[in-house]
Amino acid sequence: MKSQNWSDWTGKAIHKKVKTYSLGMRQRLGLAQALLHSPDLLILDEPTNGLDPEGIHEIRDYLKRLSREAGLAVFVSSHLLSEMELLCDRIVIIQKGEITDSEQVREVEEKTETPRIALRIEPQNEALQWLIRQQYDVEKDGDKLLVTLPHEDIPELNRKLVAEHFDVFSLEWMKKNLWKSGFWLKQKGGMRNDPALAFDSK
Repeated sequence: MKSQNWSDWTGKAIHKKVKTYSLGMRQRLGLAQALLHSPDLLILDEPTNGLDPEGIHEIRDYLKRLSREAGLAVFVSSHLLSEMELLCDRIVIIQKGEITDSEQVREVEEKTETPRIALRIEPQNEALQWLIRQQYDVEKDGDKLLVTLPHEDIPELNRKLVAEHFDVFSLEWMKKNLWKSGFWLKQKGGMRNDPALAFDSK
């Protein structure tokens, strides 16, 4: 593993006393200390806690690069489900000290129900009625129509709408995240008191 110039992360703060560091800076320092001996396994607890959006992105990209380029396994404990989805390739649920479930992130997404598309179209009410007559599973959501259908059927629906002289302004596939997939909610007893543990490897 190549050495890291930690001063790039700490900037002028490297010359200050640690007790004056912000929470985010202490998170960076803790990660630097954990990597000094070039471990094969890195265990982190809420590594992005206290960081601003730029810092979160920086830490996330660095951990993924370590995993990919150095073969380092990264084990993260966190309640930030959306962040774990972006960082990790495997999610593990631990409740009361026991592993209750373990899934690849991609597999969880693939197991979710048929995806929806968000359709911005005019005239909207006429399009809604047409979709209902064509027996599409559709509902109105503000300025969008939400249509449930297989991903591979989206191009055909778009062609039909254009042929019916509707103005299609946007058609967006609504990818389900891990929380909405129900993966967490199916765990017995819920997730209120137990962290989600995520494993990110090469």
